[in-house]
Amino acid sequence: MTFHHRRPVIVFVLLLLISLFTATPVIQAEEALPNPYRFQLDNGLTVIIKENHAAPVAAIQVWVKAGSVYETDNEAGITHFIEHMIFKGTSRRGPGEIARAIEAVGGDINAYTSLDYTVYHVAIGSKFFDVGLDILSDAVLHSSFDPLEIEREKMVVLEEIRMRQDQPSVKLFEAVMAKAYTVSPYRRPVIGFPKTVQPLTRDSILAYMKKRYTPSNLTVVVVGDLETADCISRIKRAFSGMKGAAPESVSLEEPPQNEVRTVLLEDEINESHLNMCFPIPGFNDPDSVALDVLASILGEGESSRLYQELRDRKNLAHGVAAYSFTPLGPGLFEVACSLDAEKSKEAVEAALREIYRLRYDHVTEDELNKAKLNIESGFIYAQERVQGQARKLGYFETMAGDYREQANYLKKVAAVTPEDIRRVAEKYLRPERLTLGLLVPKGATMPFSMEFAWANLSHAADEEARKLYATRKVEMSGAQKFILSNGITLLVKEERNVPTVSMHAVFLGGLRCETAANNGLFNALAQLWTKGTKRRSAQEIAAEIEGMAGSINGFSGKNTFGLSATFLSRFFPRGLEILTEVMLEPAFSPKELEKLRPVLLAQLKQQEDSLPAITFLNFNKLLFTGYPYSMNPLGSPETIKKLSTKKIKEGYQRYVIPGNLVLAIVGDVEASSVKTEVEKLFSRWKKPGFRDIRIPLPKSIASPQTASILKPKQQVHIAIGFRGVTLSHSDRAALDVLNNVLSGQGGRLFARLRDKESLAYSLSAFSTEGIETGAFGVYIATSPEKKDAAVNSMWRELNRVRDEIIDPAELDRAKRYIIGSTEIGLQTNAAQAMDMALNERYRLGFDFTKTYLDQIEKVTVDNVLRVARTYIQPEKYVIVAVGPNSAEQRH
Repeated sequence: MTFHHRRPVIVFVLLLLISLFTATPVIQAEEALPNPYRFQLDNGLTVIIKENHAAPVAAIQVWVKAGSVYETDNEAGITHFIEHMIFKGTSRRGPGEIARAIEAVGGDINAYTSLDYTVYHVAIGSKFFDVGLDILSDAVLHSSFDPLEIEREKMVVLEEIRMRQDQPSVKLFEAVMAKAYTVSPYRRPVIGFPKTVQPLTRDSILAYMKKRYTPSNLTVVVVGDLETADCISRIKRAFSGMKGAAPESVSLEEPPQNEVRTVLLEDEINESHLNMCFPIPGFNDPDSVALDVLASILGEGESSRLYQELRDRKNLAHGVAAYSFTPLGPGLFEVACSLDAEKSKEAVEAALREIYRLRYDHVTEDELNKAKLNIESGFIYAQERVQGQARKLGYFETMAGDYREQANYLKKVAAVTPEDIRRVAEKYLRPERLTLGLLVPKGATMPFSMEFAWANLSHAADEEARKLYATRKVEMSGAQKFILSNGITLLVKEERNVPTVSMHAVFLGGLRCETAANNGLFNALAQLWTKGTKRRSAQEIAAEIEGMAGSINGFSGKNTFGLSATFLSRFFPRGLEILTEVMLEPAFSPKELEKLRPVLLAQLKQQEDSLPAITFLNFNKLLFTGYPYSMNPLGSPETIKKLSTKKIKEGYQRYVIPGNLVLAIVGDVEASSVKTEVEKLFSRWKKPGFRDIRIPLPKSIASPQTASILKPKQQVHIAIGFRGVTLSHSDRAALDVLNNVLSGQGGRLFARLRDKESLAYSLSAFSTEGIETGAFGVYIATSPEKKDAAVNSMWRELNRVRDEIIDPAELDRAKRYIIGSTEIGLQTNAAQAMDMALNERYRLGFDFTKTYLDQIEKVTVDNVLRVARTYIQPEKYVIVAVGPNSAEQRH
């Protein structure tokens, strides 16, 4: 008896399906039955019958939605144990008689348990169908679970557990599963543990059976040389007596993974084993098919990418495979290797580089077609036997809820494109979401013992892959800039990769241009802006936009506000017209404001429930006293209650003028046509030139400023910070690098405060630039009893970067991260449009990002030391603590 954890690769050819699913029908009561024929018994049990007269054989399978995921922690292994016990005798047949009776007529009986289901199956000559059906139904429905047999079988299962622990690849796999899943029941092995199997009793087994072995949880599948009409009555006779209510659902969810996890083991073995996995969605997610194809490209066969790279070219692995594990709940994309211990670091680097390459580089058509053919052929070969056909029917009925979903599988596989592969790779195969397991022989040297070192390696491999293979660089020189006759700055970049277009209209304004009396004005303006025009209601506009699968939204920040829009390129002309109407003819209706006001007040209440938000609001209040950044971008209850459409219109008239607008359009468009259309739509909009307001700099911080806010929560949140730099400051790049030396999973704060001292789960450094001033600092969320230690450790790390020059490797990691994350973040049309518009509106130049990344490349360790000593000022800082028993802190 076996149990499985991997989803089989399931595919078939459409032409084959046509022939399989349109076999000669059976006529019953002058009515043709479909083939396959699916029906339900009165008790809710599902039956699928498929005639196949190619050979005088039949397959009978019972699929039960009872896998190990439906167990509690204390029941771990009970599902698999029941699978063993099912064939240990019934009231009609003693131990051993079930198998002997099947074998006596030339048949075969067995079972297997997976995480999501259990399957009992018989293959038998079709003339003995009645024998097979009677024995299998008797075993599943009427097992006696004799206490003596239970005790005997425990010894068998316990030996099986021990045997699996002696199999290196299995031992590592189970350890990695337990690490990759922290909450979901997929973290437990199907077979269970000695401590959970040993206590099993007949009563506990029957209680579990009562919960899971119910009619609505079972599917009986029959395929073979049979007549459908005859089978129906026999199956009804065998299973109609089964009773039981529908089982309760269980949670399969798993929290998002945002950090590298490792499992490092050693054992008395000769060969090392490596297992790497990334969280992916489950079986019924639309991305699962593309992930199946990706797995085939990466690790199926000797021509696959990993086999070629790790074995053929570099001789780093003895064997390598990749597969997509997609259960009903969250899944894993897995890569497994066997290798020599001394090559493990190099093998991990090479494998990750090849995995991450798929995030940036399109696969070739030849690779894609070969992978599709591999999947297709695997499905076809499975159809050669009635057992394989029954397995596919049962699998899709159990996993997808309808066996007919298999008919869509090949169509979905055939539709996968190189961009689909790159998209799912970029979405799921992320360096920070790696779980790595390594099992080496005792006495062998482990490359790294700390998780942060493996995290560094993962991010470095991703960065190297990006540099080698990225097909879409940050390249702003392709954009064109036009100054229209009324003063509008128009930026257009043609991007033909995807048939979409994004538009961002950016104006100077936002929090920086508010006062204590009108605080929250721009946030309210942005949210009210799209709620109707002088010509149409909010509902009418929303209906038309949604009818084009588009969007138009307002936004507001510290320094700017505006509108953003995205449409399919075929709707661009109409989308631009609607954007123009919304921008130039807003209604700012009192009725809509009254609808919005409680929403704005609710947003403030939600903000009060967020300790990080409270921490940084109070941090800014102290750091920027007397300057607009000290206020809440959402406003206050008092200012929101007093807000009127008159005030909103005044703000609109003051700031929404042509000379203050940068309109960036990126997508599948033609630049000259866009310019002509924008000129036409905005030609009548003429207002005086824009004069930016001048805001005095906030007073310097002369001494430490502290604040303590009591909140009865589980953690205390602490921010320590200093005045930073402006958007255009020459120190911006070096300070950004310093920020990243401290931040991230490979940064100093993470390595010291989290990994070594276990002071926090959440911590970071931050550098935020503004127009007249900025902020630089560090943040941590920790337990109240660890607060003093956390503050001391943060100061220690801040003082270290002031006193000591950083390591060149740290410099390189920080620079790679800044460049890589920026380029990754600018892949979409919307991101590029916003980036260009903001940079142009800040007078940095629309192509500033390219210039800035060049500046990052030139930062040296001496530059970092200089800015650390300039901006980390031990006597001129702000510290805020929010949480239980907070007290003012000094370093």
